Amino acid sequence: MRMFSRWNENLKQWKVVEGIAFFLLVPLLLIAVFLLPPGIRETYFTLHPKNPTLPTLLLYDFNHANENHIEGNLISYLLVMFLIFNFESNKSRFYVSIIYCFIIIPIILALMAIALIPNLSDLGFSGTIAALMGYLVIVIYTFIKTTTKISLTPQVLMLIFLFNVLFAGLFAGLIAGMLAMVHLNDLLWPSFLGLVLLIILTLYLEMEPLGQFVSVCRHYLEKGPPGQYIQECRNRNIRFSRLLELAYLIVLSILSVYLVLFAFVILIPNNIVVDGNLTDIAAHYFAYMLVFLPYLLWGITHSSQKAG
Repeated sequence: MRMFSRWNENLKQWKVVEGIAFFLLVPLLLIAVFLLPPGIRETYFTLHPKNPTLPTLLLYDFNHANENHIEGNLISYLLVMFLIFNFESNKSRFYVSIIYCFIIIPIILALMAIALIPNLSDLGFSGTIAALMGYLVIVIYTFIKTTTKISLTPQVLMLIFLFNVLFAGLFAGLIAGMLAMVHLNDLLWPSFLGLVLLIILTLYLEMEPLGQFVSVCRHYLEKGPPGQYIQECRNRNIRFSRLLELAYLIVLSILSVYLVLFAFVILIPNNIVVDGNLTDIAAHYFAYMLVFLPYLLWGITHSSQKAG
């Protein structure tokens, strides 16, 4: 992380040991579990809801079914954690959230699996990653609120949630249509209805959240890396090191937008069925909401009390 800290002051707060722990030790732990003999993984690292044990209840999320499964989760985890390190400035919140996402949420998801889907084995780190993605939204929202003069309200988080629902619905409809060999024109009506629903819900929330969202986009384009790049190019005083810095910040912004607005699409797995087991997509969204929703409700309640 030190190599990027010259381009982002926020990274200077993190110690080397923290970078090693989250970017080296956690991936190595996942790989080490994956390389264990199948018998050990099945006995201690795979949750069988009909016959749960304390080790499987605590360790199932560190196991993976195959190479594609662990590769996808490793890439997603490293990407989400990298963005969290770039935008999080509250270390106390960070470590509380890590305990919540790494320990408490997997146990909640395991208990849900035992109660609701006892016929399917459960394993994989995706529940933790989904929870971290919900946490990332809160981190970026807080970062924008504290580093710009734009007055953001928690209703903006609701707007982000609506965008996620819309994009995931359109994506799922598109895939379903393609699998059913439906002509793409037949998907125009569901897409149109989805947009109408988003507009109605936005109006219900008043136009303020949408206006704040537009203000953030305008502020970024005018005063953020793109605007700075254009201005320095006009002045012809841009240095190569500065160009690298702006490129880094622009890529960071693109990744952030992708993970914030398309989180529900990302959480749809490439393979719905893995080694004969159906992927519990609902658990991904539930883990996301277990982090996202409490902060949203707290923010709305807190802002209402201030207004009162």
